[in-house]
Amino acid sequence: MRNLLLITGLLLFFLAEVLRIYFVLPYTVNQEIHATQIAYFSYENIVWIRIVALLLVAYPALNIFRNGKIWKKIALFTCVMISIIAAYYSNIYLNASHKYQPLAIKNFTLKRDNKISTDKQIIGVSLNGETKAYPLQLVGYHHFITDTIGNKPVLITYCTICRSARVYSLLVNGKPDKFELVGLNRFNAVLKDSATKSWWQQATGVAIAGPMKGKSLNELSFQQASLSSWLRKYPGSKILQPDPRYAQQYALLESYDKTAFKNGIIETDSATYSAKSLIIGFVNKSRGHSYDWNKINYVKMFEDTLPGTPFLITVEGDNTSFHVWKRDVKDHVLEFEKTKNANEITDINTSSIWNMDGHCIEGELKGTQLEEIQSYQETRESWNSFHPNTDESDIPAH
Repeated sequence: MRNLLLITGLLLFFLAEVLRIYFVLPYTVNQEIHATQIAYFSYENIVWIRIVALLLVAYPALNIFRNGKIWKKIALFTCVMISIIAAYYSNIYLNASHKYQPLAIKNFTLKRDNKISTDKQIIGVSLNGETKAYPLQLVGYHHFITDTIGNKPVLITYCTICRSARVYSLLVNGKPDKFELVGLNRFNAVLKDSATKSWWQQATGVAIAGPMKGKSLNELSFQQASLSSWLRKYPGSKILQPDPRYAQQYALLESYDKTAFKNGIIETDSATYSAKSLIIGFVNKSRGHSYDWNKINYVKMFEDTLPGTPFLITVEGDNTSFHVWKRDVKDHVLEFEKTKNANEITDINTSSIWNMDGHCIEGELKGTQLEEIQSYQETRESWNSFHPNTDESDIPAH
């Protein structure tokens, strides 16, 4: 009986410490929701599990150290040390909240004092007359940054595995909250709020475990573009600067805002390359739509019509900044074509000239603004995983 208690206690401690981290690791094959539920249970109940394991182990272990043979003492000591090492490895080395530290001090500057190269991609947010730019290289390491824009608390997020950027309201149950990085589910970042201890999917803003399961964070509009493109539209924008304490970590993500993958997790076979290739995605009438990034970037401009929504996709001359606009104006559907200027297009209907902010700058429609559709750049695998009803549209070569 004592041996059974000892073995049960050691196994309980070992498995609880390992599984709560194992199922949210990027290298874990099983990344389905039931695995996340196991990780959540272990994660949130680890203190009680440790107490139960200690109680199971205490009496038989004490008996062995008092009366057991030397080989039993050595075996017990070895098992205890293995469990302690596993716990340390899981809680410190592999624990996402320890490995990727949140940004505690945020330093913003205006364009004149900015140290970020203007060709870098940023997540740009404009709220209540205030604009801020968050370089992907910085958000990528921290995975999320909490801030206030236009007196609204916001959660800026970016998952480096699936290349997905999202911006949410920081309110949980109507109150500003704190978050930490837990790990991954379906190879997309998972964040935990401090108030309810719920786990939230980065790509959807939906709680996948905990008291808030099934609830959604309020998503906010943002633009993923080069810093130069953002500053063209918002020259007075504040720009987040690197924290010197994380210079080494930021350096590892130097090229993470580019379209070429350099990640050991991603294989090079054609099937995996296709799954990990980038797309431009957006949602229309509750249905996902995606377009291959390389093809869009090659043609620079593509227009199509979905039910009730004629739209236009453009890529700026920097080969980085992209936009999706509705192209119906004043009860007329406009048709566009490229001009010699890489950052201007013209509509065939009136021959008016439009810039890359969707604003008509010359011609009959001067002063008109196209309505922008919230769009995202991320891997095909990630988009299809969270938008299973997606229509993948081909881009004809021009």
